[in-house]
Amino acid sequence: MAPLPWWPLRPPPPPPPPPHSHFTAASTLSLALLVALFCFPPAHARVRAAARPAVVSAVRSGLPAVAALQARSTPALTTLFTAVSATVSVPFYATALPAVVWCADAQLGARLALLLALALYVGNAAKDLVCAPRPFDVGGGAGSRRRPIKLLTSVAGSEDESAAEHGFPSSHVANTVVMTLYALHYATRTGLLPGGWVGGARCAVAVWAVAVGAARCYMGMHAPVDIAGGALLGLLLASAWSAVDDAYFGWLAGGGARAAGLHTLATAVLLRLHPLPVAHTSSFEASTAFAGAGAGVAAGVASGGLALLSAPASGALAAARVAAGLAVVAAAKAASKRVAALIVPLPYRAVPLAVRRLWQPPLHSAPAHARRAARTRIPVDAAGTPWDEIMTTRFFAYAGLGWAVADAAPRLFRWAGL
Repeated sequence: MAPLPWWPLRPPPPPPPPPHSHFTAASTLSLALLVALFCFPPAHARVRAAARPAVVSAVRSGLPAVAALQARSTPALTTLFTAVSATVSVPFYATALPAVVWCADAQLGARLALLLALALYVGNAAKDLVCAPRPFDVGGGAGSRRRPIKLLTSVAGSEDESAAEHGFPSSHVANTVVMTLYALHYATRTGLLPGGWVGGARCAVAVWAVAVGAARCYMGMHAPVDIAGGALLGLLLASAWSAVDDAYFGWLAGGGARAAGLHTLATAVLLRLHPLPVAHTSSFEASTAFAGAGAGVAAGVASGGLALLSAPASGALAAARVAAGLAVVAAAKAASKRVAALIVPLPYRAVPLAVRRLWQPPLHSAPAHARRAARTRIPVDAAGTPWDEIMTTRFFAYAGLGWAVADAAPRLFRWAGL
């Protein structure tokens, strides 16, 4: 037997960190700090005062590039880029994500829905914090040496609501990057994507992100700085979510009603602390809708509905699931909206105005209704309905939609033999 060494035995060296671990840690920390900034309203005005002039200057510097793209516009190219933009739109996600949950991979679809809710909140909060203009708002006009920037689209009115929002960062680009990168990460990790296809898939993700960015510039919706900001934000979100998705999804799946309730409460607090823009936009309404849908999906995950979708579907079975599922989702959203509209005002009106004013959503009341708002100091819409009631009703209406996707529809499929 060989003699034992005289020096003490030492533990083996720790395994090397996984690739990109430092970038993942930096991304997670950066995202956490950004959300913390959104949750600290006293700093919003100072950050806006420091960041907005630099972003506006960058938007102006990028106008020649936008004008050069628009100088090559043709009806066919406008139609193509409008279609490219539509793949990052609300109708697309409202159809594609449920189809992924019901027919492909239930966990991937649910995780993408939760990620999209987070991405929309962060992106829209950043927009309303910086309040940078769109290129067509600063793109020159009659008598200007700079070629005027136009809003190009092949579908009348298709960009009206988005155009009313601020420009930096590009939500279309951010959502494209974060959703495709995370889907690629999930498919690679779980073996859904063969190893030999990973390189090609990465190239496809990059090409698609560039195409969406080019489309948004061509249409006059964004300047290059908006595209760069959106791409960076999407990269940070994808990296951070990939690091915590397993733990968070496992916590939801095993936490039951308590986990779903905590998720909803945290979402409500984040929405309440959403930055207030210098003028009213639709960003907060969009954040509220997607956050509500995410809360509904979280409730469905917590209730175990996804476990009923153990096998993917294709062909006629997939078509039957999608048709039946969309019908359930539409009914659940309509019922949730009706019930919320009846119930939500009751607790609000029972709260003293002095307390209620502290929990107002970051929205502006229209000037025509300033007298009503001044009397109660609570913003109202054109019909005189308080904004807090409207936004809470909207949240729960979309929560019903998300719950139907992740719970009611899978239970219907099991009951119907689908």
